[in-house]
Amino acid sequence: MPYYAGVVTPTEIMKALSLGLTTLKFFPASDFGGLKTIKSLCAAFPQVTLMPTGGVNESNVKEYLAFPKIVACGGSWMMKGSAEEIEETVKRAVALVKGDTV
Repeated sequence: MPYYAGVVTPTEIMKALSLGLTTLKFFPASDFGGLKTIKSLCAAFPQVTLMPTGGVNESNVKEYLAFPKIVACGGSWMMKGSAEEIEETVKRAVALVKGDTV
């Protein structure tokens, strides 16, 4: 199972890079500037790809994923409710990302 170290600051990214890590989790994304901050960080560290979590939801996931330095998005918004509700939310999320209709 892959492990993605969490980062927020340039210092944390530099530490991760010193350990040979280039795909990193950016958390909590919305609390630290979201996509605007991610774009700035990736300009300074072009070898890094990020997986934002924290504040990612149905209204912004496509915007995040449109940025080429983002490899995936996490979101607890998909994991709320009963098993059936979670299943429906995940189906909607997959369809949204793929550009399909549910």
